[in-house]
Amino acid sequence: MEGITNHQANVLQFIKSFQEWNGRSPMIKEIIAGSDIIHESQVRAVVHSLITKGYVIKESRGVYAALPTEAEQRMDDKEALEHLADTLTSRSHLITERAGNNMAAFLRQIAGRM
Repeated sequence: MEGITNHQANVLQFIKSFQEWNGRSPMIKEIIAGSDIIHESQVRAVVHSLITKGYVIKESRGVYAALPTEAEQRMDDKEALEHLADTLTSRSHLITERAGNNMAAFLRQIAGRM
C-alpha cells in the first residue's frame, strides 16, 4: 500500500480482516483491541489519516469501514464480467447462439484488459 505508514497499514489490514470475518465493520474499541497501538487517541489519529487518504470511511458513530483499493475493485469488476460471460454462454439457447457467444467473447475481451 502506497503512502501509508506501518501503523496505518496494520490498522487497515485489521479493519479489512474484521469485516471479512464478522460481516460488519469494527468499532473503534475493536480496532484498539486488534491493533498494536496502545492509546485510543493514537488509534483515532491513524484511522483519521486513513479516512483522509481515502482508505477508510466512517459508517456511523465509532464504526469504520475499509474501502476496496482500485486493484480490488478492478478484480471485482473483472470477476463480474467473467461471470456474466459464462452465464451468457450457458444460456445462449435462450437467445441466438451466435449473439450469446459474440457477447460472451466481447465481455471476456473487456475483462482481459483489466
